[in-house]
Amino acid sequence: MAETLPRPVLVVGTGLLGTFLALALRRHDVEVLLADRNPEHLRTATGLGAGRVHAGERVGLAVVAVPPDHIGSEIARLLAETDAVVTDVGSVKTAPLAELAGVTGTDRYVGGHPMAGSERSGPLAATPSLFDGRPWAVTPHAASSTAATSAVEELARVAGASVVRLSPEEHDAAVARTSHLPHLLAVLVAG
Repeated sequence: MAETLPRPVLVVGTGLLGTFLALALRRHDVEVLLADRNPEHLRTATGLGAGRVHAGERVGLAVVAVPPDHIGSEIARLLAETDAVVTDVGSVKTAPLAELAGVTGTDRYVGGHPMAGSERSGPLAATPSLFDGRPWAVTPHAASSTAATSAVEELARVAGASVVRLSPEEHDAAVARTSHLPHLLAVLVAG
């Protein structure tokens, strides 16, 4: 299954989801490179066996697993600095896509959102089986290439997830109904 995945895979952001994903890929002997601005997260993730520190080598697939307000700029940076397929694991797809207007290489970007998580945070909360059997939304946009879309779908499958293909707009509407709205209501009730 993992034979068609572009390699090595770079995971940018070694918090909970980034480390979960890296560990899931390592189960299938996928070479994983890690990057993070937080040296403690990076040290912990490498110590857990999630991969090795990225030292500038060429990558085949880059996964952005950073806080939501940095996703668009990180995708743009990776599209400019690499020739890799780029995806992310953020819960919103249209906002980062809007930030990419006018950026070269957007045909290599396909959004992704694993529908899994934990109430815990950080790399120490990660286990390689979080995505097993869980849905993973793959959200190609109008300019996404077929090859990039296939690569992101393969990433989800190798991580153990079930692929669900949606447009970025369909994804955001579905997440708003099933996740964001109930969360907002809970906050209002608690307040």
